[in-house]
Amino acid sequence: MDTALKLYGQEFCVIDTSNLFVCTNIADELLLYSADNSLLAVLTAQCAGLGIALDPRRALHTYSGGEQAMICCALLSLVLPRRPVRVLLVHIVEALSVRNAQKILHLMQANAPQMTILTLTEEGPVAYV
Repeated sequence: MDTALKLYGQEFCVIDTSNLFVCTNIADELLLYSADNSLLAVLTAQCAGLGIALDPRRALHTYSGGEQAMICCALLSLVLPRRPVRVLLVHIVEALSVRNAQKILHLMQANAPQMTILTLTEEGPVAYV
């Protein structure tokens, strides 16, 4: 079976709950983006606003699945290029409470207003309203 990344990765930045991070902690993940401490400070503050105590050295698998999804969405919305980007959320909204889904979607749009957010449905990608 094809993964969402394989099916849609050419058209969208795919954020899939089955594969959120490359590294085992946020400190290493930020190294991939050549990010400085100012990005870590912004991400830490934003995560605190979401109710997540972000520790850059904490193993990502020790956060709940919902926390991991929100951390990933916040991080990517901060590092994506500042040009129109279509982001496909795969099982992200469904994995969160309605309140947390609204909070992270609002945060993503605030971080990257040029971003178009879509969710994956059985019919394919659909714009998130």
